[in-house]
Formats: sequence, C-alpha cells, structure tokens
Amino acid sequence: MSEEGREGGGAAHACEKCGRPLPGGALSGVCPTCLLKRTKVPGLSASDPSEFEPLTAGELSELMDGYEVIALINRGGMGAVYKATQLALDRPVAIKMLPLEVAADPEFEDRFSREAKTMARLDHAGIVRIHEFGDIEGQFYFVMEFVDGRDLAQVLQEGSPPPDEALELLLQIADALAYAHGQGIVHRDIKPGNVMLGADGRAKITDFGLAKITGAGGAAYDITQTRASLGTPHYMAPEQHRGSAKADARADIYSFGVLAYELLTGKLPIGNFAPPSELAPVGLDVDRLVLRALRSEPGERFQSAAELRDELGAAVRNAGRAAREKLTAVLLFTDLVDSVGLNARLGTEAYVRAIDRHDAIIKTVLDSTADAKVLQHTGDGFLIRVALASEAVSAALRIQYRMTHADWGGEAPRVRIGLHLGEVVEITEHNTGVTKPVGLATNIASRIAALATGGQVLMSRVIFDEARQYLKQHPEVDGEPAARGLPLSWPAHGRYLFQGTDEPVEIFEVGATGVAPLAPPPDTEKAKRAVAAI
Repeated sequence: MSEEGREGGGAAHACEKCGRPLPGGALSGVCPTCLLKRTKVPGLSASDPSEFEPLTAGELSELMDGYEVIALINRGGMGAVYKATQLALDRPVAIKMLPLEVAADPEFEDRFSREAKTMARLDHAGIVRIHEFGDIEGQFYFVMEFVDGRDLAQVLQEGSPPPDEALELLLQIADALAYAHGQGIVHRDIKPGNVMLGADGRAKITDFGLAKITGAGGAAYDITQTRASLGTPHYMAPEQHRGSAKADARADIYSFGVLAYELLTGKLPIGNFAPPSELAPVGLDVDRLVLRALRSEPGERFQSAAELRDELGAAVRNAGRAAREKLTAVLLFTDLVDSVGLNARLGTEAYVRAIDRHDAIIKTVLDSTADAKVLQHTGDGFLIRVALASEAVSAALRIQYRMTHADWGGEAPRVRIGLHLGEVVEITEHNTGVTKPVGLATNIASRIAALATGGQVLMSRVIFDEARQYLKQHPEVDGEPAARGLPLSWPAHGRYLFQGTDEPVEIFEVGATGVAPLAPPPDTEKAKRAVAAI
C-alpha cells in the first residue's frame, strides 16, 4: 500500500469501524480486529455469502509478523488459503485462516491448540505438514507446507490419468490415510480437491479442517465442531449423511472408494454404476477393491486403511506384471434372452443340451469368419473380436439365421447380438495367463446386445456405415440354401442413452424380413430412447 494510503501510520488515529486507537503501521483507517472481521466465510454465518471478502495478500502481510504473503490462492467454506514466504527460513509456505465463527465455542481455543499439535506431529510424505499455528486477534490460522502443484480436481478436469498412474496415486493416498488413522486422525473430507499433486508427481492429502481426533480412552474431538457432521456430499459415507456421531475411519475408506472410482473412470459412482473395469483398462482385483470400499455398511468395507493399502499394493503389482494389448476393434457381443427363465422352464439337463448346441452354432460360424477371436465366454454368450465390420455383421446374420431355423425339439433359445467399434485393452494376468478385455467399448457392445430383443442384431453407427457398403444381401449359410440372396433391411432406430454413458448412441438394425424383428427395441432400465428416428 502506498504511503498516501496511510493516515500518518501511528496510534494517534482511531479505527473508522470501532473507534479504537490504531496501532503503528496499521492499514489506513482499520484496526487489525476489524480487518479480520471481514474474513467471514459463507455457510458458517447468517450473512449473505456474497459479502465474503477475504483479506488481500498485502493486508494479511501487515498482520503476520515474519511472513511475506504473496497471494490468495483459495477460499471456501473452511477458510482462506494464501501463498507466503517464511522470511526467517526463506521457504515457501501456505497460510490458512480459519473462519471467525469456529472460535465462537469457548472451548475452541484449547481444542484447537491440542489438535493442531497432534496434526503438527504428522510426519508423512503423503500429508501436507503443519509448521506453525496460532491466532491473531481471535482469528486462528495454520502455517503449512506449500505444495507447488495442482489438486486432483484440477487434474480430473483434463481427464483421468492413465490407469497405472492413477493406481500409483491411489496407493500413495491409501498409505497416507493408514498413517493418519494410526495417529488417531480421521480426515472426513477425502475428495480430489483435498489431494494435492506436487511437481514431483506425488500425492499429498491436505485440509484437515473437518478432521476428528481420537484421544486416549477413545474420546473424540472435532477440529471445527460447528461443521462436524458435514463433508462434501458425493464423497461422504452414508453414515456421514445421517449425521452419525459414530462415523469413524471407515468413512474415510468410503470416500477413498469414491475418489478411486472417479480417478480411474472419470465418473462418480452414482446410482447403479458399472464396475471400474467396464470403463477403464483395470483388472478384476481393482473392481473388487473399489466396490468393497464403496459398501454402504461400514462393517462390509475394509476395516482399516492399512488393509486397504495392502490389497491395493497387490493390485498395483499385478497390474505391473500384466501384459496389455491396446487396439481398436470391432466387437460382437452375443447374449441369450432370459437364460435363467429358460433353465427353469426346460430343466437343467435340457438346458445344458441347448447351451451346448448354441455354443456349437456360434463356434461353427466363427470358424469361417476371418480373424475372429473369442475374447470372453460369459456362460450364455460370447464377446468376440472381428477384424472388419462387414465380417462381424455377416457372422451375426449367420448366427441369427442358424439359431432361428434350428430344430430345438422344444422352446428355442433366443439370441440377441450387439456390435460396436472402439478401443479395447486386453489384459493378460501374469499369474493365471487369463486374458480379459476391458474398456468402455466392451461395455457399450454388451449394452447394445442387452437392448436387443430375441433374434435381433443391433449395432452402433460406425458399424452401420462401414458394413452396409459391402453387404447387399444375406450371406450364405452352409446347409441353409433358403438364406442365399435374401434382401437385407437396415432400419435406424434412433438414439438411446445407456446408463453410465454421457452421450446417446445411434442404434441401427440389420436383418431379412421374416427372420429379424426389424422393430425399435423397447426402453429398458439401462437404456432409454433419447431421439426418435426420422
């Protein structure tokens, strides 16, 4: 501030707000107490949030002896954070000013001192360290390690990191949580915005503003009791939503599960969400770990962050040993309609015979399909990779024809088929040698198949555009001369929005009149029509 902005700089002048004498060096017309009263934080008082006006860097420098405050870098419901230099040690630090409202509790000062000392003892590479704490005119603050980097919320705005990097970051976060819990500290607000990613790429947990400290004899204390039951809604464990005073370290494990899902898939696990491996190239061990952390009941989750860390460490090691092949492929997904009901109606023995014949029909067709490879056998269907869209559609039509014209000697199994082209990662586990296809493309292919009715072949636009250029009539089917030369129809059924996806998928059908349904598939719980075909 310029010299012209000062009122003589001495105590002879009175504060324009409260009338008290101004100390030497005070900012123009305002005493430190009144200056700090400007830092009320929305959500903790009845004042209009638009009135929240944190101190400028220059104003806080006037109040903080030994620090040069450089810039306000963040503000929110639990205070304002500044970048500063600690002059005596010439090191960068972050200063967090807590809201005035938290000090309204007469016991807050003792609790703040006790718990700040506890957190200051945390010495872990994955936790932002506290260097100093105190208060200025009743305004409490922390001086913390400054992390020169971004938080994970900012990282996620640019998309999910590669799975290997995401798993390594999650392992670092789990290790830091295990350490904090071992010191009796539960964070209670684990989310991407509270995990910093330093210039060295290491994750560090920050902002313990909602933490709970477990003392001797099991006594628990909240750092900011006025917000003890709060957190960030999408990341809060169910027991936190209920305001349960019994929420413990397992609430952090649930929040970790939400963060892990989002970091791996780019989506939040809301509603009936898909396992991570359907949206990202990760193995089933990662699915099991994340889904267990997300259990609604605390007793069904990992019971400690140390247990979570150890299992995650094993998953990371397995991922490192897994052989991965990434490619863009045409995917053909077959599925039997109501296989459970068919089993009940036919009886086990007849059902097994029907399944064996179904499998034989599909394998016979694949034997005459160039570069076809079975990626996965689901029990009542197959996920198949085919080199060309036209070859995949030809195979689907031959499977459809054989299934609908075979003599089943009773109720006929009804197969439905979905086709899609997209990126798939084939992961071969080091220990078992089993190859598993993962990625969003496999999920979409299976959803397209699940949308179809019995005897129907559905596909996405990219398959439709490619295949109809080459297929003008029904392909020949060995032993079925009636199939030769049948004209094909390619109806467009409009756009369907699949659960777990952000954009609708255009759905097309192919088939011959009298063989295929050639009708728009009905909405299901997992797919609804977004735009009708014109």
